[in-house]
Amino acid sequence: MPIDLRIFAASVLASLLLPTVSLRADPTVAGAYIKGDSAADNPEKSPLPIGLSRSIVVRTKDYPQWRNDHKATRLILYIDGMAIVGSQIDTELEDQVEFELDPNSGQSRADRDANQKVWSRLLGNPTLAARSVPVAIGPEGAAPWRADSGHYPMLKLEQIWLPGFWIGVCILVVVLIVVFVLGVKTSLLRDTGSIAGSTSSPKAKPTYSLARV
Repeated sequence: MPIDLRIFAASVLASLLLPTVSLRADPTVAGAYIKGDSAADNPEKSPLPIGLSRSIVVRTKDYPQWRNDHKATRLILYIDGMAIVGSQIDTELEDQVEFELDPNSGQSRADRDANQKVWSRLLGNPTLAARSVPVAIGPEGAAPWRADSGHYPMLKLEQIWLPGFWIGVCILVVVLIVVFVLGVKTSLLRDTGSIAGSTSSPKAKPTYSLARV
């Protein structure tokens, strides 16, 4: 075989083999759940909502090999398309990545400032009903990994802690009832000096005073 044909054959073989060695498909996002959720295997059934002081775990495919090849690369959590940086928690999970849900998380002051702005947007304009938001992850400086099923996992975002909200409402109602009853039966809301020197009946009750409300 002439020498130029051997070189040509070697170059063709290299072009076919090198991409398979040097290029590796990025991992994909396969699911997500809140740590401690008893329904983690079926998050659509009764998932815990995204909330502060919790941790979110993102399931992936083909992540272990990517992690070995990119040990110095940070992963970024995306909630509703907004990046939360520096919140990854080191765990021993093989194909899952855990992130801390905390506005003050981050490895630097810049990370924390950026995260606080993101959480302000996520929790701004709160409603009683939790809303569904997509969850994704990706390497820092690159686009999020694609979803394995074609669409990113959806989790509920809790903007108001409902148990605390209803406890506060109940306390407020009780206080208003107590103040109303005492205002009617006692001089709590009355001007006790309004009948001083008055010639009216001794049993007359003082008038209500806005100054004591």
